[in-house]
Amino acid sequence: MKRYAAISALLILGALACTPPTPPITCTAATVLPAANVVQNAADPISVSSQYKTIDPNSIDSVEPNRLLVDPAGLAVGDTVASNCNTGILRKISKITTSSAGTVGARPQDINKVYIETAPASLESVINKGTVDMDFGSLDFGSAELNPANLAPGVTLQQGARPQSVTLSFLDRQFNVGAATIKLSGNLENNLNPKFSLQFKDNAVERFEVGMSGSLKLNLNGSFVATASALSLEREIKLLKKPLEYTRTFALGAIPVVVVMTLEPVIGYKLSVGGKVSASAKISPTLSMDYGIKYVRTANPKWSATNVAPTIAAPAEFTYGVQVDGTGEAYVKLLIGVKLYGVAGPNLENKAYGAFNFNPAASNPQAVMRIGAFSKGTLAFNINVLGIGVTAALPDLTLLDKSTAFNCTASACAP
Repeated sequence: MKRYAAISALLILGALACTPPTPPITCTAATVLPAANVVQNAADPISVSSQYKTIDPNSIDSVEPNRLLVDPAGLAVGDTVASNCNTGILRKISKITTSSAGTVGARPQDINKVYIETAPASLESVINKGTVDMDFGSLDFGSAELNPANLAPGVTLQQGARPQSVTLSFLDRQFNVGAATIKLSGNLENNLNPKFSLQFKDNAVERFEVGMSGSLKLNLNGSFVATASALSLEREIKLLKKPLEYTRTFALGAIPVVVVMTLEPVIGYKLSVGGKVSASAKISPTLSMDYGIKYVRTANPKWSATNVAPTIAAPAEFTYGVQVDGTGEAYVKLLIGVKLYGVAGPNLENKAYGAFNFNPAASNPQAVMRIGAFSKGTLAFNINVLGIGVTAALPDLTLLDKSTAFNCTASACAP
């Protein structure tokens, strides 16, 4: 029995030995944005440590979690290096060794290269001081990042009302759920621009802010018919097969800072009624808004919300039949993720919605519609790539919660 066990172990080891190692990642240079996208405070310019070095992406042959194969280029142990390679590199050199050049089977491209062993680093370790704002640009649907093949069934791109604007349109999405039929259709034009602001003082992050500013234009048509005595339903539908990724590289002095943002649009509904009922509505709000998450090292609490309440227009259409008590909601959400140098940071959620409180037939008003915007930030992350102190493990932070109520009869709504 021991003999068979030994043979089995040898076979397993042999199979593992024959399994080729995972090849290292190659390097693709991320385009650096023009200087105009970085606004430095003239009274507080960026000052960079003397132990910082920039590595040209073209000099990097391979990228591993804790090791790079690069041209030597005067690098030394203890240096902190950054590069606009892939989703960004920010590391501290702990060891330098020669590559396999000169050995049997060495690759030609490895000659005159060195391996640098690395450990995680942070921006505050290389930026002594300075204040800067970074203009990411719009996360509009007409950008090159959106491949039409990534659209979910029933979703199309259309020219928007403004020049160069593109809307994401979703055709009738019908859901037959038990004793209910629900339809959603409309379009969404996103003109929200990410905003980033950083301040360093005494080699520490003094202030960090990330948020969204601009407008969200929505046309949303929703209807439902419930034929049961009571029901409760909820569902979300993704409008893209996978989230969009927008990569931007900013030059903070000599330091390339790579930011990746993901955007995922979702439509959904909630319905809970106490009897047979039908309703339909069309809302067309343009929500101008400004909201975000702010970190201030000397504040208590360190993390807080920033926002400006949006302007909300009245519903365009409303009908309501067979009045009963209940609630309903139709909405569009934008789920936004932020990464710096590939390290996950805050997540933002922005929702534009029409919500209803349905009243029995004899009530006045027969229904109340609320049109509004809700945004929150998820603060369960560790973004030490910015600074040692910039961590958070807090409950979700409400960034914006604003709505306008309209009293409704069976055929119209008014403030």
